[in-house]
Order: sequence, then C-alpha cells, then structure tokens
Amino acid sequence: MPPRKKQKTDADDTRAVPAESSVPTRRVTRAAAKRGQPSAQQQTDARRQRPTAKKAANKDVQADTIPAKRIVRKGRLATLPDLALEIYSYLEPQDLLHLSRTCKKFRAFFLDRRLNENLWLQARHNLGAGALPPRPPFMSEPAFIHLLYSPYCHNCAAPNVRKILPVCFMRCCSKCLPERTVWYREAINAAHKLDWHIRVMLDFRVVHQFCPLLEETSRPYHPRGNRLLKEHVDHIFNEVKKLPSPHTDADIWALQDRLREEYNERIEYARSIHQWLDEREDERQANLDDSRKRRFEEIVLRLRESGWDKELDFMGEDGIEEMSTFPIVRQSSKLTEGAWQKVLAALDKHLNETRKARLDKEFRAALRARLSALDEAIAACYVT
Repeated sequence: MPPRKKQKTDADDTRAVPAESSVPTRRVTRAAAKRGQPSAQQQTDARRQRPTAKKAANKDVQADTIPAKRIVRKGRLATLPDLALEIYSYLEPQDLLHLSRTCKKFRAFFLDRRLNENLWLQARHNLGAGALPPRPPFMSEPAFIHLLYSPYCHNCAAPNVRKILPVCFMRCCSKCLPERTVWYREAINAAHKLDWHIRVMLDFRVVHQFCPLLEETSRPYHPRGNRLLKEHVDHIFNEVKKLPSPHTDADIWALQDRLREEYNERIEYARSIHQWLDEREDERQANLDDSRKRRFEEIVLRLRESGWDKELDFMGEDGIEEMSTFPIVRQSSKLTEGAWQKVLAALDKHLNETRKARLDKEFRAALRARLSALDEAIAACYVT
C-alpha cells in the first residue's frame, strides 16, 4: 500500500508565498468567488437585458429610416351620410335598376319611395328632356323603368320578351298569356251573375271602349282569341260594387263615362311608350346588323388568308351574299378563335363544292381551248 500523500499546511504555504502577499489559498479563493459572483440565472438575465453593440446600431438605423406609424381612424366616411346619394345622382335609370337587383339591401334602399323618389327623378333628368316617354300617374318611377328596360315576362320572368301588351303596361310571354287573361264570353257570364248592366260593357262590339281586347280576331267565338286581362275585368267589377245599392241607369252611365275617360288616358300613355320601344328596337336591330356585317367581313378576310380566295372570287357577289345568310355566319357575336374554327368546319362542305365546280369549269375551258387549237392545226395542214 503506497504511503499517503502528505497534506499541505499553512507553514508550507508561507514558505512558497511571501507573507505580504494578499493571494488567498485555493480553498478560500473558490468560496469567495462563489459568494462574490452572480448566479448563472442572473448572468443569463443580464445578457438578455443588455443589448449588444450591433443591435443598438440596427435600432438606430431603423429609427432613422422607418417612418412613424400612421394612425388610421376608421369610420370617417360615416360622417358623410349624403356621399352615396351624391354618387347615385349621376347615374341613369337603367343603372339604378341594375343596382336595385344587386342585393336585398340595395333593393330596399332604391325602392323606398319615401327616400329615393327624387333619386329616380334625377336619373331621368340625367338622360335629358324627351329621352323617355311620360310616366303614367298610376305607376311608380321604379315600376315604370322596370317596364321600359326589363325584357322579361312579368309573370314567370321568361327572358327576351320584347313587346308590351297594348294598353296593359306589362310584358307577358305566350305561355303565361292564357293564365293572365280570360275569354270575353267567360267575363260576360261572370258579369251577368253580378249585374246584368255590365254585360253591355263587356260585349264584343263595345268592350274596346273600356279595356283592350287582346289576341283580337274576327271570329267572336274563338276561345283562344278576343281575351281580356283579368286585372281589367276585376277593376270593372270592383267599380260596379262601389255603386250605391240600389243603383239606377244614370249611375251605370256615369260609371261607363268615367271608365271610358280613364281608358282613353291610358291609351295616350301607351302610344308614347310603344313609340319609344319601336325606336329603341330599331336602334338595337341596327347595332346587330352592324355587328353581323363586321363579323362577316372578318370571316371573308380569314377565308382569303386560308387559301380560299379563288373560291370566293368564283362565287361572285351573289354567292358571297348567299353565304352571309348561313346561320353560323350571320351571328352578331364577336369572332373568337373558337368561333372561327366552328365557322370553318361548317363552311367546309360548301367551300369544297365550290372548289370542285371551279376546277371543273377551268378544266372544261382549258380543254375547249386545246380542241380549238387542234382544229386550227388540222385545218392548216390538210385544208388547202
């Protein structure tokens, strides 16, 4: 067993270190260091709180380059309640009609008579004087604009209903017309049950003095013709019910005169509306014709670029005019690349037949010229 190592004593340390030295012993130095230095957690917190020189420099640069944050205060437009009305006042009636169909809130806003009656009047004024026909007094401004600009059935919303029923101020498709009308003979039978005096007003020969006769024909007993709008018949029945009971012939005559005057006033408004619609329809047809003409000219140009120029020359003006009546050609839509491929596929048979006829004619002309030259050569050689 090796001998134990001799431990150092204070006497041995005094020999190695001078007495005046203030260096503590090893054991004393560690203890003092532990008591005087902060803990590891305190050192970590100090490092986190103390910014480095690089971070401090970056903060100074950012403070100089980044502008101050702008404070946005929302709701400033809410202090301008008339801003929307000011914008809408520059629109036209058709624009207001389209906006009213955007959502439920817009519909409730634009159709509120108490607030926006002046807005529709201003939109009419924006079009200029005489741009629209006069509005009947029994129709509101939105309903009148809807009648003028909406080509839809008022019963089923079927599209492309261009015509308005005469003196009825409504659009109705052919399928809904029997549902909204009644045969005049059936109206007479219902009037006879209410009051026999009304039968005279609804007679085939005089009914046109009080309400319009739709699908009028010369055969009075044809059930599909000579029909009356149910609203007009109900209006006459309600006016009769308002008469005092018992009523006299003078009351019936006064009622007839009043209904006749009302109907004549409606006729004047209906005439101006139908005249406006006819002018608008003529303008629409003119625009469609221009679009079809431009489309056909572009088709002819593309055909020439595709190598069909000889066939087009062979057709002549009459043949090209006939080709312009083809359904695929006379459309008014824009000629896109896909539409051009459809046109080319539809005209392929017609163009190939034209090319065959052209080649046959050229062959016959060439053959005729050669035979004529051969006859001349034979005559020159053998005929003296």
